[in-house]
Amino acid sequence: SHASQKYPYFSPLCGLRSGLPLTTETALPYPHHRGLWLGCDPLHGGNYWSDGPLAEGQIRSTTLDLLPARPDDPTVEFSQTCQWIHDRGDGEIEMPWTDQRRFRITVASDRVWWIDCELRLSALRDIRISGAKHSFFALRAASDISPSYGGVLMNSEGAVGAAGTYGKPAAWCGFHGPRRHHPEIIEGIAILDYPTNFGGDCPWFTREYGHLSPSPLNFVKQPWTLEEGGALELKYRVVLHVGTPAEAQLDAIHSEWVA
Repeated sequence: SHASQKYPYFSPLCGLRSGLPLTTETALPYPHHRGLWLGCDPLHGGNYWSDGPLAEGQIRSTTLDLLPARPDDPTVEFSQTCQWIHDRGDGEIEMPWTDQRRFRITVASDRVWWIDCELRLSALRDIRISGAKHSFFALRAASDISPSYGGVLMNSEGAVGAAGTYGKPAAWCGFHGPRRHHPEIIEGIAILDYPTNFGGDCPWFTREYGHLSPSPLNFVKQPWTLEEGGALELKYRVVLHVGTPAEAQLDAIHSEWVA
C-alpha cells in the first residue's frame, strides 16, 4: 500500500497454470475496482473505497510484518495494521475504526492455492451504515473469466450469473473460464465465506463484469451498527484454482476449512 493509494489491496493474483492475472487493477466499465480489497463507501461521511480525493477517506497501512515460517511449511503468513482516516475539512480528522489483518497463503497443490484472511475492525466511535454497495471484502476479476466477456459467475448452490447469485446467500462465489489466448486452460478465483461473518447473514453482491462481495451492507433493511469499543471479526478464504469449481472441489475445501 502506497501513501498515494486509496486502500491496500492484492493485485495481481495470477492463474496457477497460465500465469495470467485472475484479478484486475483497473478495467471498464468501473476502472477504480482494484484486485482483492477491503473498503467501504459511504462510512460516516467518508469514502474508503471508490475514486475521489484521499482527504475524503483513505485506508492507510501502518504496519506490515512477515511472520516466521516453519521448515517445510508450504505457507507464507503476514499481518497488517491499517487506519481509516477522513479529513473532514474543518481541521478535524475522523477515524471511524482501525483494522488488523492476518493473511496466510497456502500452496495446497499445483492446481489449488488459497489465502486465508482474518480481519478485525475495532470501532473508535459508534458505527452506523445505512447501505453501502460494493463493500466490504471484495474482488474484481479479470475480464476474460467474467460473464460479460465469456466467463462464468457461479456460487456454491450451482446458480450462475448475476441473476442467480445477486442477493443470495452462499458458502462461496467466484468466477472461472477459459483464459484469453489460452482457451484450453480453465482457471478461476473464488471467495469462501465463513458462517459467522456478519452474524451469518451474507447475501452476495455480484456483477456480470467481474465484481463480487460477500456482504449484507447493500441489502440491510435497518442500518447496520457497531458500538464504540466493539469489534467486527471476519474470516474469508480466497481460492485460486485450475479447472472448474467442481474440479477444484471448492465444496470440500470450504467444508474442511469451517470444520
